Amino acid sequence: MEQIVNDCVSSKDKALFSTMYDSGARHGEIIDMKNKDVEYDQYGAVLSIPVTEKTGFSHVRVFGKKVAIFRVCGDEREKET
Repeated sequence: MEQIVNDCVSSKDKALFSTMYDSGARHGEIIDMKNKDVEYDQYGAVLSIPVTEKTGFSHVRVFGKKVAIFRVCGDEREKET
């Protein structure tokens, strides 16, 4: 998995593949996330991944390089809107 993430060109792809691997979430669930679904703290970040309407959210902690990737993706997403 590390090789796949390293081969990704964009930070969005890196965040998508690494989060899918770490959380077990499907790509559609990660793509449906909004900036408000990421909460940063002193340990890294907690992702609230929308799973289904019945079960609500799955909470996944990320840390290390992934936190920086999520910050970049969040900044890029805000610029697009």
